[in-house]
Amino acid sequence: MGDIYKAQGRQGEALRAYREAIPNLGAGAGLTTDIGRKLLVAGNLRGAEGLLRQAWQRAPDVASAPALLGVVYSQMGDAERTEQALLAAIALQPGNGVSHHLMSWALSQQGRWAEAADARRRVIELGEDVWQQWTWLADLRARVGDPDGALAALQSARERAVTDEDRVQVESFAVQLMDSLAVSGR
Repeated sequence: MGDIYKAQGRQGEALRAYREAIPNLGAGAGLTTDIGRKLLVAGNLRGAEGLLRQAWQRAPDVASAPALLGVVYSQMGDAERTEQALLAAIALQPGNGVSHHLMSWALSQQGRWAEAADARRRVIELGEDVWQQWTWLADLRARVGDPDGALAALQSARERAVTDEDRVQVESFAVQLMDSLAVSGR
């Protein structure tokens, strides 16, 4: 019923149905995680957070709940809790590119540029070898004080820009990057 109510946009009723389903169906970590994911998709961040925290407590050796909590906390704008959840998720599932992507965001929000750049590099290594990742890496390398690394990442972004629109966006970023490097005297 929770899924039906959610599809109809009746979020309050969906949440009540999910609350009733969990104890009646055994409240296992899998069900709790699944309902938490549905609440996240529906935009109910607080509801998703509560269920995902329960799922993580019930199954601390499964990566899905802390990985989804990382998404919840990033959407809440809470970089520190995003990092905490993702540390556990990445330890359990090191090949999850989304977790590394969000970790890069969380670390950069905390001004930890070098660590954020390392996380961004890991996203690329895991297969997200696209121009956007390289522009983010170039920005982080510039913030670390590594102009050569920033320019190398910019070149990689240029090489991966396929469409005219992509190239325009990369060159727009390049202008900003060059300005920031010039201002910082690098």
